[in-house]
Amino acid sequence: MHAAGPVLGFNNSSEIKCIERERQALLSFKHDLVDVRGMLSAWRDDEKSRDCCKWKGIQCDHQTVAAFLPNLEIYLDLSSNNLDGLSGNSFSGAFPFQVGNLPYLQYLRLGGDFDVKPKDAHWLSNLSSLTHLAIDGLHNPDWLHMIHYPKLRELRLVDCSLSDTHIQSLFYSRSNFSTSLTILDLSSNMLTSSTFQLLSNFSLNLQELYLIHNNIVLSSPVHSTFPSLVILDLSYNKMTSSVFQGIFNFSSKLQNLYLQNCSLRDDSFLMSAISITNSSSSLVSLDLSFNLLKSSSIFYWLFNSTTNLRTLKLYDNMLEGPIPDGFGKVMNSIEVLYLSDNKLQGEIPSFFGNMCTLQSLDLSNNKLSGQISSFFLNSSWCNRHVFQRLSLSGNNITGRLPKSIGLLSELIELMLAVNYLEGDVTESNLSNFSKLAFLQLSDNSLSLKIGPTWFPPFQLLFLGLRSCNLGPTFPNWLQTETSIIFLDISNSNLNDSIPDWFWNNLQNMGKLNMSYVRAWRVYERRRYRREKGEDEQNLDERPERGARTSVPTMGEDERPSMDGRTSVPTMGEDERPNMDERPNDGQGRTS
Repeated sequence: MHAAGPVLGFNNSSEIKCIERERQALLSFKHDLVDVRGMLSAWRDDEKSRDCCKWKGIQCDHQTVAAFLPNLEIYLDLSSNNLDGLSGNSFSGAFPFQVGNLPYLQYLRLGGDFDVKPKDAHWLSNLSSLTHLAIDGLHNPDWLHMIHYPKLRELRLVDCSLSDTHIQSLFYSRSNFSTSLTILDLSSNMLTSSTFQLLSNFSLNLQELYLIHNNIVLSSPVHSTFPSLVILDLSYNKMTSSVFQGIFNFSSKLQNLYLQNCSLRDDSFLMSAISITNSSSSLVSLDLSFNLLKSSSIFYWLFNSTTNLRTLKLYDNMLEGPIPDGFGKVMNSIEVLYLSDNKLQGEIPSFFGNMCTLQSLDLSNNKLSGQISSFFLNSSWCNRHVFQRLSLSGNNITGRLPKSIGLLSELIELMLAVNYLEGDVTESNLSNFSKLAFLQLSDNSLSLKIGPTWFPPFQLLFLGLRSCNLGPTFPNWLQTETSIIFLDISNSNLNDSIPDWFWNNLQNMGKLNMSYVRAWRVYERRRYRREKGEDEQNLDERPERGARTSVPTMGEDERPSMDGRTSVPTMGEDERPNMDERPNDGQGRTS
């Protein structure tokens, strides 16, 4: 990068030192902040602190000077004069107007407890070089009319108490943002459908539009023009059936459509009522979760309206009946499929194992039935080299876990809790899972028959074995599992000493449930024997029936959900409803 204009900390000498006027600007900046954590305590105006390039959080070189402050996210790159981020921090008070003295500022992010009043906001109009502006949680938007940034490419005004009137004043002229604006996030405000219509007049280059959690009610076909739109998120608004007649007509480039909790019903997806255009073929991600869908009409709409879909989320609806047989053949580009928390019935379709691109499948909390062995044996599993997540928890699935499950060697998550599975689980079922991190087998009639010399090739973060038969001896294979965050081995027929290595492995443990486990720690047994004057050598003798160690447990109300997903942090992609491909910028996303 090449410096333009005055550069903080850049001079012609071989030693980089801070320019005095920039040092004073930083001190003035600090003066107007309430720094409760003392993050800027090294920024002092004394002889020993003359060189601001040596201040904590400041880095200087011949081309770039940058300030990196933990949790403050403030970045100064004065080769192009950038400031990015004042959100999610511990500062408060009036926002320092000195920021307005940075005419080359390109990135500005405000949030938290800063107070920007109209009479103090004149400095905002000086930031003519801004390309990225993000304001979060500032509830006095009357100064918005001062924003006039012809170079602005990204604008995020999240949770700022904005009304339609504010947006009208902001977009009073097409020249206000020229054609530069490509990303607009107005989530968590008080906007209505009139704003949605207004934005179509400023949308020639708009590629991402986020209007989550507003008061938008779309009750008629939308005839707006968003020719460049790639991402649209209208989650947590309200739509009626007729709006979908036009929803696919305003962008032939639309790839990601998010309509969580929009009161959508079956009649929104009747084939006779929907205009299908080229835009439907461009869709790669569709989220219709938390709606009121009930019949199979949504599946048939998908067969005819989307040809390249890779991510489909229909969880937390009221879908009934079986999944149509044609789904596996028609939806042959699906990679991520979430159909959990519905009322789907019938046997688990074996065609899922024939969808060669499928990587993640969640069918948990439905009414699916059938033999688990049939699900595995009647599929080609052409996707076994990419298939990473399988959740069938909370259904009516029966039978024994087949050895062929080991074909899915790339599995990271295997969730089979709360079914009617029975029989033994041996090392032959688990030996091929070198990447497994989440294993949930709770509330079945399973017995883990693991030899004392076998140790798993995986490192688990989550293990649920509630009501499985682990005993009577303590499972030695847990000795190498040192990364577990959540462990539930309650009611597992254990009646043995708890070895010391187990307690040493608890350093990462977030939740542990060992209720209804008859077990003593070895050293507690020894102390008991000493007090009784008994021989300490025979430590394998069982304690009397009913003896129970006092260990930290979870209460009944703290137990994990059927698939255990809510009780432990999971990978961002798989933690519903964040298991999507949206950019993770923390601005107004649904959670």
